[in-house]
Amino acid sequence: MELLGRDPQLAAATRAIGEVRRGSGRVLGLLGEAGLGKSAMLAEIGERARAAGLRVVAGRGAEHERDVPFGVMCDALGELAGAPGDVPVAERFRRHRAVAAGLERLAPVALLLDDLHWADEASLELVLHLLRRPVPVPALLVLATRPVGPAGRLLDAARSARGWEQLELAPLGRADAHAIVAGVADAAVRERVVREGRGNPLFLRELARVADRADGALPASLVAAIGLEVAALSSVPRALIDGAAVTGDPFDPELAAAAAGLEVDVALHALDDLVAADLVRPAAGGEDEPAPLGLTEVVEPRGCPKAAAAREAALARAAGRDAARPQSSVAGARDVTRPLGSAAAARDATRPLGSAMGARDATRSQGSATGPRDATRSGGSPSAAREAALAAQPGGLAVDATGQRGLSLPPREAGRAFVFRHPLVRRAVYDGVAPAWRLGAHERVAAALEQRGAGPAARAFHVVRSAHVGDPEAIAVLSAAAETAGESSPAAAAHWFAAALRLVPHSDRDARADLLAREATALVGAGRLGDARSALLEAFSLTPRVEFVIGIARVESHLGLHADARRRLLAARADAPPERRAILAVELAGGSFYEGRVTELRQWADLAVEATQDDPLLLTGAEALAALGALWDGDPVAAAPLLDSATARLDAIADAGLGMCLVIAFFVATAQLLSERFEEAASTTARALKLVRETGQAAPLVTLLGVRTMALLQLLELDAAAIEAEATEDAARLQGEPHLVHFALWIRALVHDARGEASDADRAVYEGNRLTALVEPSKLTRTAACDFAALDEDPQRALDGMLAAAGHFVEEADPTWQPRLLLRVVRAAIAVGELDEAERWAQRAATCADRMKLPAGVVRAATACAEVLLARGEAAGAAAVAEEAVALGERGGAPLDVLEA
Repeated sequence: MELLGRDPQLAAATRAIGEVRRGSGRVLGLLGEAGLGKSAMLAEIGERARAAGLRVVAGRGAEHERDVPFGVMCDALGELAGAPGDVPVAERFRRHRAVAAGLERLAPVALLLDDLHWADEASLELVLHLLRRPVPVPALLVLATRPVGPAGRLLDAARSARGWEQLELAPLGRADAHAIVAGVADAAVRERVVREGRGNPLFLRELARVADRADGALPASLVAAIGLEVAALSSVPRALIDGAAVTGDPFDPELAAAAAGLEVDVALHALDDLVAADLVRPAAGGEDEPAPLGLTEVVEPRGCPKAAAAREAALARAAGRDAARPQSSVAGARDVTRPLGSAAAARDATRPLGSAMGARDATRSQGSATGPRDATRSGGSPSAAREAALAAQPGGLAVDATGQRGLSLPPREAGRAFVFRHPLVRRAVYDGVAPAWRLGAHERVAAALEQRGAGPAARAFHVVRSAHVGDPEAIAVLSAAAETAGESSPAAAAHWFAAALRLVPHSDRDARADLLAREATALVGAGRLGDARSALLEAFSLTPRVEFVIGIARVESHLGLHADARRRLLAARADAPPERRAILAVELAGGSFYEGRVTELRQWADLAVEATQDDPLLLTGAEALAALGALWDGDPVAAAPLLDSATARLDAIADAGLGMCLVIAFFVATAQLLSERFEEAASTTARALKLVRETGQAAPLVTLLGVRTMALLQLLELDAAAIEAEATEDAARLQGEPHLVHFALWIRALVHDARGEASDADRAVYEGNRLTALVEPSKLTRTAACDFAALDEDPQRALDGMLAAAGHFVEEADPTWQPRLLLRVVRAAIAVGELDEAERWAQRAATCADRMKLPAGVVRAATACAEVLLARGEAAGAAAVAEEAVALGERGGAPLDVLEA
């Protein structure tokens, strides 16, 4: 197809392809309204890239599959994107890296992604990752989207990507529009088509198709134009195209037959009529049509909404599970609201939802043959045998003519998938179907999918459009779809939980509260903390459970609403029965730690230790928090035995018990890190992170990775620290919470600085400084801000920034970190010639170190004193102090600080 009026865009694309051939990386964005030719442009770019020797891989978003995790990228890269259950939701960045590695193997490569305005959230996250971290090989990434939905996020990220260029598609000029409709014989009609088409190539072509109808009735819109085409069909093809529109795009003919209430053989004959009318076409990749863009990596299209049964079965096999039985992520789903102790475990989410809902008719009909437009349709049901065969197709690796293996999803029987001529054709047909018939058609598709053994994820799209309030089977399907989606896309899980909630009668308060809590957990994983808080508040209003209070308080802490969380926990504790006060004391101690309220931390932690003697898990957390409180209060003598006990208890707790609440491991590991027990902190976090991967709990991932990175850094395991620092940032960005990103950037800045990677450290510092103003001030955020300031290359700015962030003697920072910060202050003061001030700060560092009695702190303080002596010209004295610091550090296990000394 000739691309009229697109010469500038094609020239830019050709230049980009040439640059990729010469070893560069380029990113192109095709931006335009529906029908302006983005897909045609993408196809032409693909042909030119292939002709230039690039490997071409393509993917496409689908409107009805926006809740299928990694749908776009599965289309593009097949098994390279991974099955939804391959990687825990909290660590989706591992899949991102796998895709990037796969692209590197295909280089030089062109990745063409169409209709990203319909992309699922998991695919968008992956695209954003590729924009932030471009593959270090010759690669062309082309993104086509309408200027709606996620386009803003993509463009914001793309503008800073290497080799970015935006190619906007505007409506065609008058001359090009006339060229498109030149086949319309009547000049007056041709002029009206041009006027109504308004430069939109798709509109112009669709309007021109029916311009010469004998009745002369020209549509006022694209929907009307397509409506005329559909109206020309006989009754059975009309019924089938309605059923196909309900089924999805691409569609499986047998599912479309089920939707229409037609026998399969009758439907297949009618399908020929639809193809002849050019309303539908065989999908690319079948035997009836070659793969688009000349791909060698052929990816079979998905044949039904929410992923066809064949696709789901293949993904399930890759994940090592049964497609018809979704994996439960109960541990992850309960994390937000589950109390810290096993004695207060969350209610079983699988209990019956109440008699008020009624039962679904097990003998529900496949549906009437009477459709929305014609009463002569014949009834029938799809062939169960053929449905089952479609659901059991094998998957594997395709091999092209050169022997290069290409990734593909499991193929259907040859040519079984069909697509509408354009997505807007499907939309127009769907919108034209009578609402009541459409509801029944969705119900028939859902039943057909269930008959062929499709899992909840494949059925949910149709169930949600056909179920009624109080339908327990529908609620169960949607809830199971949410659990399955939650393995890779919390946003999709939240969508399906919300859909299930809409079907639960308001009279069943307990069931609604349970679903709201599960939705809240998914929302937390998706980074929608405000929505998660609202869901938990509603759950609490229905059934005021202590676990909901705890969940709300945890979310509020993530949002920086520490005062709200504290007030909520205090109010709950005042009314709570004695057996629940212990857990609330632990929560209050944890909140005080996050806020840096040392007095309250010690108060609540000591109370929690007394109240949790009968609960090993809670007692472990209480002792760790008590150790942190004592440490921050300058009482290392009291902190040591508390931490010894917490560490021993943690080691004695089985993984199953610890997995119930991994924040306990975080508190213990943090106490070990700040007490300079670096080996212990590394070991504790390694165990906890293993449990994160096994249970799917996203909430503690960033902080656990961060603590582990800090421990590895102090142990001079710099390569391992760099890997974990990158993982920390990736996980934080996936959660999207400014506090966590700020924390992750702090850690990255420290690691890059230790490795001598100044430009990378500067990047982390720059963004971290911008986030400092957005996060709630606390000891930890002030400590991070002080470190950011210390890395400024201008010593005066560094000095001023550190003192502004944490006080004149950095007294507002973490006490265990103060000697390190004061060493940085001393260096900045020496650099600007303030030797007297530098000496006072060095003495302050020595006082802090003496009070805390931590080896690394002592070494840092001694190093600060030595550098002041050296600045005053007392080289011998400086050397003696430094040698003593080295000896102390070697005995105390502080290799990083020994290196500085």
